[in-house]
Amino acid sequence: MKIIQAILLSTLFLLASMPIASQEVVTARRRAGGGAAGTWSLIQFKYWDNVGGGTGGGTCSGGGSSCQVTITAPTAGNLLVAVGFFDKSTSTMTTPTGGQTWTHCAGTNGCLFGNNTVGLIDAWYVTSATSTGQTSVTCNYSGGTTAYQSCGVYEYHWTGTTISFDTSNGAIDATCTTCAGATLTLGGTADVIIQTGWSLPSSTGFSAITGSYTSPKQFYSGGGDAGWINTSSGAAPNWTGSSAQYTVMGIAFKGT
Repeated sequence: MKIIQAILLSTLFLLASMPIASQEVVTARRRAGGGAAGTWSLIQFKYWDNVGGGTGGGTCSGGGSSCQVTITAPTAGNLLVAVGFFDKSTSTMTTPTGGQTWTHCAGTNGCLFGNNTVGLIDAWYVTSATSTGQTSVTCNYSGGTTAYQSCGVYEYHWTGTTISFDTSNGAIDATCTTCAGATLTLGGTADVIIQTGWSLPSSTGFSAITGSYTSPKQFYSGGGDAGWINTSSGAAPNWTGSSAQYTVMGIAFKGT
């Protein structure tokens, strides 16, 4: 009996001293919340303005109070972001029209930045789209614009569980050709970031942006629209533009 007990004790001691398999370590870390459980992908970006810039077409006039852009009907559960450029500081961007329940950015400044001299930017979003079949989104403004307005719509898919607003920021850059985008302090480790900017004084606007802003990367009518997916960096990119002042804005969403 003593011999059997000794053998059992030796076996238990050997098992206790063996290292945990690497797969068990990875599983334990995942259970502890280490790392995001999903990835982002760009589904579509559509843009239209009153001078005919963009893709998809729409209805937009320089002196109007709304700008409609044609989109592909979004998929249920996806992230939608509507960004408006406009040029009248007595106006604000009001709730977009387009078959969804839209939310304005939270925080002290939200997503409204700029002035009537350089240009204004604002944004609204839907963190979980409904499948209504709509093929257009209209950016609305509280008053008529003077000469310029636009509407840009982004749709992103997240393979994880939940999408939520993370943060936003913006500024007016002094006259520049290499112009800083918005710095963002992220709360997530797998974010999608939209950086956008434009200049009322500039007719050519931006032509390039640094970093991995390729989802999308488009330049229209004095402005630029760019997105970086699956990132944990909120460092400001640099825009390349013609010599002018620019209004820039950044908005981030995190996936969990």
